[in-house]
Amino acid sequence: MENTQEITACHQAVELRVLTTADELSQVSALERAVWRYDDIDVIPVTMLVATVKCGALVLGAFDEGRMIGFAYSLPGKRLGRRIHWSHMLGVLPAYRGSGVGHRLKLEQRRLVTVRGFAEIHWTFDPLQAPNAHLNLNKLGAVAAEFVENAYGESTSPLHRGTPTDRLIVHWTAAGEPLGSPEDVRDLEKVPVVNPVRVEAGWPVCNDVLRVPVGAARLLVCVPDEFSRMLLEAPERAIHWRLATRPLFSKILAAAYRGVRFVPFPQSRAGAYLFVRQTSP
Repeated sequence: MENTQEITACHQAVELRVLTTADELSQVSALERAVWRYDDIDVIPVTMLVATVKCGALVLGAFDEGRMIGFAYSLPGKRLGRRIHWSHMLGVLPAYRGSGVGHRLKLEQRRLVTVRGFAEIHWTFDPLQAPNAHLNLNKLGAVAAEFVENAYGESTSPLHRGTPTDRLIVHWTAAGEPLGSPEDVRDLEKVPVVNPVRVEAGWPVCNDVLRVPVGAARLLVCVPDEFSRMLLEAPERAIHWRLATRPLFSKILAAAYRGVRFVPFPQSRAGAYLFVRQTSP
């Protein structure tokens, strides 16, 4: 078995462990239901986890006093001409969110993937989820490089249900070095905001954008600060945000920009992706 590591979260010792047996992997299914509240059709079968582990998949579990409270699951593959690990799922129980468990699972995932000879990890996340954007871009140093419209189709999770599963794909190198430079986050007041936000009835609102200024060196694209709550309490606003931002992410990434930072705009109940145009392929 690969190295076991202890970390501290919520002032309690949490053990990270590589999972390989059917008994261990069966706990992942239970955690999927607890984190996303999936119906059975969306839960990964234990037999599939066992089979993919035998083919090089990595499943990491985080345990607090013997109870699994988080996991990360990635698989080897090849895309864009490169050998990568595809990180399919990262989940942490609600009580442990914000404790650093998810961040540490990702760092251990990167370490072990590197040991196995892979230099890059890719994964998807919902671009309207500001906490995930902060983790992926600001804390981990991953880069938003691709956009996929309705990547997973209809989801049974109440956290996703009712809105298309549009996703950004991030690329994370083994070195963990972000694409952006310190200069990218300077003078942000001079960076064009593609979709300015205002607050109406306590919710952030943006208008549809007809033209994207893709000639600028940097761009900011806003998203709401509490999309999950919006989806439950104001679903019509959530759908508008999804459909309004979809063409923005698509056009900007197709124009050789990469998302390198996530910037909070608390006065507008929003945050913004900082996109920087690449000067070389």
